[in-house]
Amino acid sequence: MTNPIFAFVANLGSRVSLRRSFLFLAIGMGFTAALSAHATSVGAFNVSGTVILTDNSFFWSTNTINSPTTGIYAGTSGSSVTIGNLNAYVVGTQFPAQSFVSFGNSLSNLDINFIVAGLDGAGQCTATPAPGQICTPTGSPFNFQNTGGAGSSVSWDFSGLSANGLDAWTGEFTSQFNIPYQTLLAVLDSGGAFKESYSGSFIVDSIPSPTPEPSSLLLFCTGLLGLAVVIRRKLCQ
Repeated sequence: MTNPIFAFVANLGSRVSLRRSFLFLAIGMGFTAALSAHATSVGAFNVSGTVILTDNSFFWSTNTINSPTTGIYAGTSGSSVTIGNLNAYVVGTQFPAQSFVSFGNSLSNLDINFIVAGLDGAGQCTATPAPGQICTPTGSPFNFQNTGGAGSSVSWDFSGLSANGLDAWTGEFTSQFNIPYQTLLAVLDSGGAFKESYSGSFIVDSIPSPTPEPSSLLLFCTGLLGLAVVIRRKLCQ
C-alpha cells in the first residue's frame, strides 16, 4: 500500500522545485517514523507450579507454561520454565534487576525489578475469620481474601524488563487455600512457611521508541510550517 505522505510529496514535486521536493520527502519520512514510535504487544503466557512463601521470601518449583499462549510464546504450552527465588524482597520500590524467568530456549529471559505493594490494608488482618474479608499486612505484597467454606485466596503482582532490555512485563499470581488467611498469617508471623500451588499470568509488551529530542521536534515542525507556506503560495498563483 502506498504511503499517503509519500504520495502527497510526489504529487507536490510536480509543482515545486526538485530540491524542495526532496526536502519535503525527508520531512514525510520523519513524520512516518514519529507515528511508528509506539509500544506493541510481544505476547502473553500463563504459568503454574508450586511456591513456598515465608514472611520475606518466595521459593518456586515445578513451573510449567499453560495455554493460552500468544505472540512469541505461542506453542510453548507444556514446556517447563525456571522461576528464580526471591529472598528479602523489597516491596513498592524499584531494585536492581535480577534474573527471574528462564525459558531455556531462544526466548529472552525475564528480569524482575519491582514488587507491587498490596492494596487491601491491614484493617481486617486480625479480625475473626469470615467470608469476604480482605487483608494486606503492612509492607506486604499480598492481597488476602477469605472465601466461602472457610477457605482463602492470595494474589500478588511483579514487574520488570526482558533480559535483552527491549520489552517490559507484568505478572499477576494467585493461590488458593482451604484455611482462613488469619491462620496463614499466624504461621508467617511465627517464622513458618506455607507451600501451595499457584497460577500466574504474564503480559509482555515492547518498550516504545525514545521520544524525539526537542531540537528534532523543532526542526520537524519548522519543516512542516515551510511546507504549508509553499503550498499556499502555489495554490494562490
